[in-house]
Amino acid sequence: MHLVDGIATIRELREAGIRDAAIRTEIRRGRLRRVRPGVVADATCTDEILEAARLGGRVAGASAARHHGFWSPPMRRLRVEVPRGSHLPQTDSRIIRGPAGRHRFGVCTVEEIVPQVLHTERPEIAVAILDSILRRSSLTQVDLEFAAAALPRRLRRVLALVDRRAESGSESIVRVLLAEAGILAVPQVPVPFTDLDRLDLVVGDRLVLECDSRAHHYTPAELDHDNARDLLLTALGFVVLRVRYRAITRDPQTVVLAVQRLVDAGIHLDRTAPSRRDTR
Repeated sequence: MHLVDGIATIRELREAGIRDAAIRTEIRRGRLRRVRPGVVADATCTDEILEAARLGGRVAGASAARHHGFWSPPMRRLRVEVPRGSHLPQTDSRIIRGPAGRHRFGVCTVEEIVPQVLHTERPEIAVAILDSILRRSSLTQVDLEFAAAALPRRLRRVLALVDRRAESGSESIVRVLLAEAGILAVPQVPVPFTDLDRLDLVVGDRLVLECDSRAHHYTPAELDHDNARDLLLTALGFVVLRVRYRAITRDPQTVVLAVQRLVDAGIHLDRTAPSRRDTR
């Protein structure tokens, strides 16, 4: 007996042609368990889905994005969508009120995640999640706009910052924070005629921002690789500023200020480029 997301209502099982006697047998044999009146789950159901069901809803927003395999920030509070007007037990979860749809339990769809993250997360986090959705799913920018059509314009404006070229959450967060400060940072810029991977973010002609996560920039070998990469970029005339995820999330103002100081000093510009030369 296969349950979508490991959870289902008795009504859904009946509509799928499963008789009550078969359901009772599965419960008696321990292959199904009762979660709440009229709702059962199997062994594949995750703790987050069970907690959401306990509250009378489904995993939503940034929590649902993580469930679907998209980027999502570390979170202490589960995001749960519950029907508007429903009574809730005491919880630490972040509650999102939604329509009392047919599928009340499990995990929200990717399309449903779009307005939820725009409504509940800070702009830089929402964009990072949506960047990941664009990059890793079949959704297009038009699909995002359609999914968010019912939201106020002030929330939909954030969609203009979404960019499918972004390859990490930290990169997306920095790009949005800089955009809010009036600084354009271009993601995933290639370096012609070298074996270097693309640059995370480039401001102006030569200011490179490498946005590191602990997951991929932690081992001695990875740190040695980063150091060799920075030395080569510097030799090529770039100015490299490497920023760790902890700094990006815990002290974003300092990250933006550091970039702003370099931009104010003109360090992001290549004065030797023909377009920058003094032609007087």
